[in-house]
Amino acid sequence: MKLYLLRHAEAAEGTPDAGRPLTQKGIAQSRAIGQFLAGRGIKLDAAFTSPLVRAVETAEYVLEELQRGKKGLKLHKTDHLLNECSTREFEAWLKELSRFDKVLMVGHNPSLSLHLARLLHVQSPATVSLPKGGLAVVRLEGAQAVLKLFLTPKQTGLLKE
Repeated sequence: MKLYLLRHAEAAEGTPDAGRPLTQKGIAQSRAIGQFLAGRGIKLDAAFTSPLVRAVETAEYVLEELQRGKKGLKLHKTDHLLNECSTREFEAWLKELSRFDKVLMVGHNPSLSLHLARLLHVQSPATVSLPKGGLAVVRLEGAQAVLKLFLTPKQTGLLKE
């Protein structure tokens, strides 16, 4: 299985935290990641997001770019991508998803980077800390995980900054 772990893009400041939408820069970051994936012919089997607005919007913009003119993939909201989800709960959920080949997961730091570090057996999550709009692609091969790609929105070359 390939996991596309994506940290939500830049969001507006404010409260309540759960309702913070993406900024214009965050929208551009999300679209850049979606365009990058589309340009490589990526076809996802499933897409999951944290229920927080900034993560949902990030996922929606990515999928919009990735699926231009094609039948839409249903986006599933899950608490497994919230920071409050324990590593044990996340790993159990991940096993449930093994029927899929390519899965997008949009979440938050620090938990997303923590999960990435655990999958890769990296001691410090800071080593693989995802920036806002950052994408890590990991191939799970049994008990082994291999990092295939680590990309920031700027590295796509598609942002107009």
